Amino acid sequence: MGLIEREETLIDHLMSIVEQPYTRRFEELKRASGKKLVGCLPMHVPEELVDAAGMIPVLIMESTEPVAPGKEYVQGYFCSPVRDITTLAAVKQLTMLDGVIVPNTCHEMRGLKDVMQRHSGIGWVRGLYLPPPSPSRPI
Repeated sequence: MGLIEREETLIDHLMSIVEQPYTRRFEELKRASGKKLVGCLPMHVPEELVDAAGMIPVLIMESTEPVAPGKEYVQGYFCSPVRDITTLAAVKQLTMLDGVIVPNTCHEMRGLKDVMQRHSGIGWVRGLYLPPPSPSRPI
């Protein structure tokens, strides 16, 4: 196989991961490691805590799916990460996760935790409440 063919194969492989990040790759990782997969929402979930607990942290990113399936669960003015993750939960794209940790950063994230508990098919969903940093005691 020449250099160009290897590059095209690599690009095809990477594109398949980008297009469907929560399917095959994480299922393979879970099977090979024997560890639980825990979804960490962006912003303020320390992935090191999940790793220290012997589980694999998976950062849940914004979706390329149309937002339509999630519209019935959240308000249209909610931020795009919340709308997109709600859609991923509604269409059951996160069911390979054993659990999800949702940070208590805003009203929308607290609502997302409730939606995920009811509609995602994920084993458990927990909120994480960390004190905000203060100028006198930075993290």
